[in-house]
Amino acid sequence: MSGRWRGFENVDNPYSGCENPLVTHIDHVTFACALGASGRVLDWYEKNLGMNRFYINSDEDTDDGFVIDTEDIGIRLKAFEYWKCAETGLYSQGPENSLKFVIAEALEGQGPNQIDTFLEEHRGDGIQHIGLHTESIVNAVSTLQEQGVNFVEPPYTYYTEVGKLKEMEEINEDVEVLKKNGILVDNEADPDTDSCELRYLMQKFTQPLFDEKTFFLEIIQRFGARGFGSGNITALWRSMQAYLSEAKS
Repeated sequence: MSGRWRGFENVDNPYSGCENPLVTHIDHVTFACALGASGRVLDWYEKNLGMNRFYINSDEDTDDGFVIDTEDIGIRLKAFEYWKCAETGLYSQGPENSLKFVIAEALEGQGPNQIDTFLEEHRGDGIQHIGLHTESIVNAVSTLQEQGVNFVEPPYTYYTEVGKLKEMEEINEDVEVLKKNGILVDNEADPDTDSCELRYLMQKFTQPLFDEKTFFLEIIQRFGARGFGSGNITALWRSMQAYLSEAKS
């Protein structure tokens, strides 16, 4: 069966018969790797696949990447992106025409954490999750939940954190609807963005899809923001960590 994957059917138009798809395209792919391997992985993709470094947050360091190191979180993120038309010299503003790869590794001395859990149960480096973009995250999450998809809920204190409620009100979204669906919001500025321009994103993780606590999906909706906010990264890490700890007990 040359050119086809077993169990899949070729289609000319993936949206045929579906006017309002729940998700539109792959926003990003996150690759979990062992301690100290992110630089090597990044170099390989840049050299062999022509991908370009992408700074995911205004606080990111060129060499160290974007690091979050707190009492309960220790993670290093580096990212790169690929434009589908890059080899022809063409450029498109459409978000579906680029694909971001994020490399995640735990920091040394972090203790039990979700990256190491993934590496252990996956038996090595691999794709930890895929972010799927939607034009309406509230509709996508609520519909998927009705159809039996299990999501990881944010930390109980997320919506009461200092400044979080104000941040959610500023984006003109219904706060109660977001809280009801457990959707995370972050409006941190991208590295190349005018800080006066409001750009934000909303996210939610599914639970791992397999018996092994490895691969999961993310639903994400972007409003101008190209990177990832540290607030959401922290909340998503804590929510997944809490789920994994509960699953083990």
